Order: sequence, then C-alpha cells, then structure tokens
Amino acid sequence: MGEARRRRLAAAKMVRELDSPPNTSTSHYMNFRRWFVGPLESLYWHENNDAGFVIAMTVFPLLERYLRQKADIPEGSSLDSRFHDELVALFPEMRSRNYAKHIWHACRNGLLHQVTFNFTTSLSVGFDAVDPVIVIQGQSVRINPGLFARRVISAIENDFVTFEGGPPLPIILPIPNQARRTSDSLMGGTIRA
Repeated sequence: MGEARRRRLAAAKMVRELDSPPNTSTSHYMNFRRWFVGPLESLYWHENNDAGFVIAMTVFPLLERYLRQKADIPEGSSLDSRFHDELVALFPEMRSRNYAKHIWHACRNGLLHQVTFNFTTSLSVGFDAVDPVIVIQGQSVRINPGLFARRVISAIENDFVTFEGGPPLPIILPIPNQARRTSDSLMGGTIRA
C-alpha cells in the first residue's frame, strides 16, 4: 500500500470519528453535492437520454479523479492496469481490463477532447437506454449514461475521502454584496483553488 493511500485511510478514520458527512470535510462534500450531484440529477430525467453526452462529459473527469486516487496514480502520470482494474471493479459489466481500456479511451478521451466518441478503438461505443448500465455484444458497447453516472456518484459519495485526496478541490469565497446580484445566479460565489 502506497504512502498516499495510508494517509487517505488515516484521514478517513479521523473524519468518521468526527461524525461529519460521509468520510469527508463538510465544505468539500457539500460543494460536490451542489456542483455535481444536483445538476446531474436534474439531467437524468431527460427523455431518450438527450442529456447523455452532458452527463458523460461531467462524470468521466469525476470518475478519473476518483479512480486515480484508488489506484494510487498521481495526476500527470499515465493511466495503467491499476486504473483499468479499478474501473472493472466498479463496472464488472466491462468484463476485462482490455474492454475497460478501450471503453475508457473511446468515451473519456473522445468526449473530453472532441465532444464525440474516439473512433480509433476497435469497439463501437454508444449511449442507449440499456439496462444494465453497460451491455457488450461482440465489438459493440452500449452505455446508459444516467445509470453509469449514478454508479460513479454513489461510489464517490461512499468513499469521498479517496475522491478528496487528489489535487486540491476549489472552495467558494464570499463575494461583496454589490457583485452578488449578478454572480449569485451563475455560481453563488467566487471560486479559488
């Protein structure tokens, strides 16, 4: 077990003992709920997965941060088999490290760099209202973005100290009353890393 993981586990124990929200400091957890969980929940209800791309573009970076911490892979380092093994542990429907690697490449890299799937993989990946969350048939992969996001959010909320252990999360600072009228509707405060 790496030193960073030991520190996270020790911090998690301290947080639990203080009886704060699930395994974390209150402000980061509440910001996570406000900035990601609430907005995502409002998107789950769009018929025919019309919000699938927006959901995925939000949840893949959250998942990457979380799995990097679980696999003890620092920011800036390439993802490796530890990451893909954690991905399969969270989504056993992916079946294997090889499928996980191709699905990750097609979805995360394509969506966040080109706002579409990356088609340089051997798999045909798409979004659909499938149940379970991921269905693999031969080289075709169908993902239900709402169910996918819910599983990611649930994993993060149940192990928030791991998610929080990455690069520093931003905090909201109070803003002066004069500027509050215009910026409150957009963000609710000033963001600082």
